[in-house]
Amino acid sequence: YAFRDNGIEIPFPIRTVYLKERPQVDEEKQTLRLQTVDLAEFFRELPCLNRHLAPKDFEFLAQNAVQHDFSAGEALILKGIMGDSVFFVRQGWCQTTLPNGRAKRVKQGEYVGEMALMNLAPRTANVHAGEQGATAVRIDRESLLRLFRFYPGLRQEFITTITDRQQET
Repeated sequence: YAFRDNGIEIPFPIRTVYLKERPQVDEEKQTLRLQTVDLAEFFRELPCLNRHLAPKDFEFLAQNAVQHDFSAGEALILKGIMGDSVFFVRQGWCQTTLPNGRAKRVKQGEYVGEMALMNLAPRTANVHAGEQGATAVRIDRESLLRLFRFYPGLRQEFITTITDRQQET
């Protein structure tokens, strides 16, 4: 009654349906295939993954990864936020601000976000894109856990990284 008395109307839900022509759908599929191949190649080049995974696993990772472009100073990770992914730096660099206030550069091919990902805890540091921005590839927790089940050496690699980084701080 209050809404009606004040002239407020609650709209009906609206659904917009976009119909695509077959050539457009085929073009989008091809673009996705090319992106998957490109990301799989990127993952193959990373020693931390290459020494543990089988060829089919790089495609699995690529299909479950998302590439993001971050502008200069933009946050990839914020301290205190729950972490459910790890970021591999593909282009540019990022800066991690550690809990002790020290800054550390994260270069191409390196990753961040593993501590919160492995421990299901809030993020312990801030990570921002460098001066020229950065491109990072995000892999979610579920995809990595699946690989950890098949490749205990990969899981151990992440644990070793966590231990080393905790000692740094």
